[in-house]
Amino acid sequence: MSIQALNRLVRHPIYFGLIFAAFVTAIEKGTSFALFGAAILTFAFYTKARREERFLRVELSEGAYDAYARKTAMLVPFKGLGQNIRKSLKRTAKFSTRKMKFLS
Repeated sequence: MSIQALNRLVRHPIYFGLIFAAFVTAIEKGTSFALFGAAILTFAFYTKARREERFLRVELSEGAYDAYARKTAMLVPFKGLGQNIRKSLKRTAKFSTRKMKFLS
């Protein structure tokens, strides 16, 4: 899988991978100390990602990055997937009712 494909799922795919690996390792170890370490790592990468995004909003045009940020989760892939599915279903329903009116 390419980085471009990963960037469609999350804005920070490397951080996501490291966080995921930390939690998988912590679960495998099965200690509260390991889970605590993974939580600290998650907080550190979240803070770093927020700082990077502030920088990117200044360096790139703010509107362009905001549009990308609205479409793509920061660290958790498929976050908001339910909202996207609902929006898609609403659009499909509107299209279907328009099509039905046209056909009748």
